[in-house]
Amino acid sequence: MKPPSAHDNIRCDVCGTFEVAQKASVGDCSMRVLHVDDDASILEISKQILLDIGSFEIDFAYSVNEAFKKLAVGNYDVVVSDYEMPQKNGLEFLKELREQNNEIPFILFTGKGREEVAIQALNLGADAYINKQGYPETVYGELSHALIKAIGRKTAKKLLAESESKYRNLVQNTLVGIAIIEGPPPKIVFANSSLGRIFELSPEAIVALSPEEIIRRVHPDDRDHFLNSFERLMDGKETESAFEVRGIRQDGSTIWLEVCQTLINYGGKQAVQVMLLDATERKKTEEALRQERDKLESLTSNIGAGLVIISKDYKILCINNYLKQRTGASEGSPCYSSFNTCTDICPDCGPKKIFEGASVDRREYCNQTELRKGQTVWSELIATPIKDKDGNVIAALELTVNINEKKEAEEKQRENSERIEMMNEKLHVVGSLTRHDVSNKLSAVNSYAYLLKKMHKDQPDVVEGVKKIEQAVAESAEIFRFAKMYEQIGIEKLTFVDVGEAVDGAVALFSDLKLKLDNDCHGIRVLADSFLRQMFYNFIDNTRKHGEKTTAAKVYCEQEASGGLRLIYEDDGVGIPAENKKKLFSKGFSTGVSTGYGLFFIKKMLDVYGWTITEEGEAGKGAKFVISISTGAYLFQ
Repeated sequence: MKPPSAHDNIRCDVCGTFEVAQKASVGDCSMRVLHVDDDASILEISKQILLDIGSFEIDFAYSVNEAFKKLAVGNYDVVVSDYEMPQKNGLEFLKELREQNNEIPFILFTGKGREEVAIQALNLGADAYINKQGYPETVYGELSHALIKAIGRKTAKKLLAESESKYRNLVQNTLVGIAIIEGPPPKIVFANSSLGRIFELSPEAIVALSPEEIIRRVHPDDRDHFLNSFERLMDGKETESAFEVRGIRQDGSTIWLEVCQTLINYGGKQAVQVMLLDATERKKTEEALRQERDKLESLTSNIGAGLVIISKDYKILCINNYLKQRTGASEGSPCYSSFNTCTDICPDCGPKKIFEGASVDRREYCNQTELRKGQTVWSELIATPIKDKDGNVIAALELTVNINEKKEAEEKQRENSERIEMMNEKLHVVGSLTRHDVSNKLSAVNSYAYLLKKMHKDQPDVVEGVKKIEQAVAESAEIFRFAKMYEQIGIEKLTFVDVGEAVDGAVALFSDLKLKLDNDCHGIRVLADSFLRQMFYNFIDNTRKHGEKTTAAKVYCEQEASGGLRLIYEDDGVGIPAENKKKLFSKGFSTGVSTGYGLFFIKKMLDVYGWTITEEGEAGKGAKFVISISTGAYLFQ
């Protein structure tokens, strides 16, 4: 191959531009070169020629020992070394560098042309072997080009390492479980830490699972589905990219998993990348919602009541079966044509009055839909507003109760004057009881109304409005949630949990966390369970709700002289009044804006861990929770 001449165009591997080799072949990049040679004249002439060729900074060393001293304190991009030197030669120099894990680019620049020297140099990790004998323009053209190539490879390697590190951190720190599976049969070749948390196994233990053990981690009823989908994807056949399966944890418990899978190339082999999200709580919530919806349906049907929610454009957003069966109305249709024969908003429309700012509307009406069927149905209607979090009316809830009996009684009174007084008395009693019962049932309906938010989650204005109706139930649900968590205390086996990761996990649960939180606990592991994250969640939630002026919080550790560890969470909010501190961890203690179970739960959880907790903040300056952990219950990673 012809060596580059003074006029050859050479691409700079550092900045990517093409320049004439003789001048600025490294573009605008300045390379710091350490040239090692025992011949001062060679060093001097090399420096002059290289500076004339490109943007180099040249430093000298007359021996290997001097070169090591300069490398220890200087910052060089590449080393150029002679082969034959006193004390140590160039190959010995290169060997020592690599034994010290110093990967600086190394070019052997020597007058020795023996092939075995070149082979040894390249085997030891040299980036190039340049013979200094020959026409100077050719020799130093080759040397400058080798310098550029060497630093280009170094830069590319560094960028690749940084990119791989960022990707590795992203994969390991995501809350989504990630696995790479080869096969069939399925063999996991990579698992991140989140997948380990989902299945209560370390990533290493997951990778060590045999195909049979992997299949046993899938619920028996879902194994065929899982395997068929995996095998079809590996075969390049069309299959679903997302589905749900049940998994089996280490303790034998069943969890629901949302699965997303895609075909990838991993290490030169075809594999499936699977992303898993624990959907157990969502499934439990859906089941609870289904049960509560059934209760709502049963409640309104048993009292002979119709329930409907109407939007501001007079469309039916939700309607119960009782009203559906009697009117034929359905979600999405206009209320005026569904319940009456009108082609536009009814003249005495209750929702219209609500939307125009009137108070709760109560009236009697004759259902025109039923009249068209040859039936006369009189109902009493109560309309009440649904508001968003800012107090704006966004929909109207109407409750209708069949009052045909009352109307029939009124008709009989008109036909029989002798019974009017008695019937009026009966109607008064029946009417009072009916209104009383309806009020009570409406209260119950309002309690369940928060479920409508879940049933119509794709309509934000309705969801926000129903929050007012669901507030009381939300507080009860919080107590039920506490009871559920309280039952789980002490069930999990305690393992060493990374405190920093637990704090990060708690922070990730907040989608709108405004305060700054410093987490100085990464690498500190304590003997605990998954509730550790819940503890930090409760701390942060209390800061958000009660700190008032809070801007920042921090979590850190202090080692005690006795060998114990103090785990501390503090914020810069209003703090806790002295009179409340003794009752702070008591069951049900609240200042009126919480259930009073959060800190009580933390105290009981720490009792299981064998830890103690105190509040040592100063009122007006912030809260400070100090947790004492004994020796042996923590370690530093």
